[in-house]
Amino acid sequence: MKLSGLIVALACAVILVSCGGNGHDASQLTATVHVKDAALAECDSAISAFQKTKRNRPDFNELKSIYDEYLQKYPNSTELWRSYQDMHARYKKNEVKAAESQQKYEANPGSAMYAYLYSRTLTDKGEKLSILKKATELDPDYYWGWYGLAVTQIGSPDPDTASAIGSLMRAIRIDNSQPAPFRAIGNVYEGRQDLDSALAFFTLLAQTEPDKSSSLIPKVETLTDMGRFEDAEKELAAFIRSHPRDKGAIDGMVNVFDKQGKFNQATPFIYRSIELSKRPGDGYYRLAVNFCNMNEPDSAMDAIEKYMGRGKGESRPVLYDPALAPLRTLDGYKKLESTILARQDSVRAERYSNRAKDRAERKKKALTQKLSRPAPDFTLTDLNGDVVTLSELKGDVVILDFWATWCGYCKRTMPLLQEFLDLRSSDVKYYAVNVWQRDTSDVRPYLLKYGYTFNSLYGSRETASEFDVSGIPSLFVIDREGNIRYKHGGYRNDLDEVLSWQVDDLLK
Repeated sequence: MKLSGLIVALACAVILVSCGGNGHDASQLTATVHVKDAALAECDSAISAFQKTKRNRPDFNELKSIYDEYLQKYPNSTELWRSYQDMHARYKKNEVKAAESQQKYEANPGSAMYAYLYSRTLTDKGEKLSILKKATELDPDYYWGWYGLAVTQIGSPDPDTASAIGSLMRAIRIDNSQPAPFRAIGNVYEGRQDLDSALAFFTLLAQTEPDKSSSLIPKVETLTDMGRFEDAEKELAAFIRSHPRDKGAIDGMVNVFDKQGKFNQATPFIYRSIELSKRPGDGYYRLAVNFCNMNEPDSAMDAIEKYMGRGKGESRPVLYDPALAPLRTLDGYKKLESTILARQDSVRAERYSNRAKDRAERKKKALTQKLSRPAPDFTLTDLNGDVVTLSELKGDVVILDFWATWCGYCKRTMPLLQEFLDLRSSDVKYYAVNVWQRDTSDVRPYLLKYGYTFNSLYGSRETASEFDVSGIPSLFVIDREGNIRYKHGGYRNDLDEVLSWQVDDLLK
């Protein structure tokens, strides 16, 4: 083989693109329709019947007793065990889950299944990888061992996508009816902008769940990204003919029309989506944007009033979203804006008043939860391409908020952070750090839509790992010497107030 040919072959093996003969070409694979595990289906049916007899959420022990019955009947069903573990997580029984899983793993050292289940309770990535590799060695034909290994390889702070794809391919060859591996490999190729390879795997994904629009949409979105709009429309039209009440497919069709600027054609599908929705507010918002795109502000205003009139509409997008700019010249909009601003002031005042009774106690607690460890240095870029180095910010109090646009608790926290910054932006350097979303086009439109003035940084997952971020939102308050002094995780409804106290403390 010539040297140039050898280099090409090695490159194909390393980056796992769809080069012929490398073992990772989707054309070598087939997919079959996924059938829900019989044991899990039987257990789910029993739980569903039981829940119909309850007015309130079932007690943990009540559900556990049902799972215990079916786990005794089907002790080798990994999917049933996974569901059992997930039930523990929903009821915040993670310690119980971890202890039980470890006990079963230690009592059954030759079981690939118990090794895999134990790995799901571990937080240390190195330990998790070690246990999962053991599972694949104990049983090389155990699907969940290879799948679990792949998920961990992809989810590490420094993702090993090459090894992950190899593990996923092993999983597929064991069970080609499982949707998740096809989706995961497609996502990897999509991230690399290898759309042909992504489309091939997403096509197989759609074959595993032919009645689920959620498994068709990745294929449709890839066709759209490739400019193959007609093919995308045909895929969705065929699905909708068979599933006329599938809201996901109907919303998918709206997206395809939007990207082509076919707003007239999108309109009837938006109305169908509203009809099918239990919470039609988002549909009315989308309808308003659609009418703005069609230069029909009066119709858009009517849709926005329906969106806000249901009492569940978010007000910030109505005030700030550039897509609604045509509305802002209308008299009706000015009246709506005044109503929204008055409501915001009222809610803010009520929230502050309700906190008064325990304010002194909360302040004392907030200031005693002080840390003292050097903040890991980093150099990241913001959305404008400017470089920010943490060590160069010494002398300022710095707040870092690790977030993502898909994080529900982040979304709930951000209005409070904006209120804090509206009052204290001259006292701190604040950065919203997004290291999970590779495509910054997701971030900028989100900030604009909600009117957030955050200076957003963009980088690699290594930064989150160095700060020991295990979940988002995770917020760090750093003093003038570059030490982490306070940390907040998750959502708290008084974060704006707590941050003010802590900043005051560090500015003394």
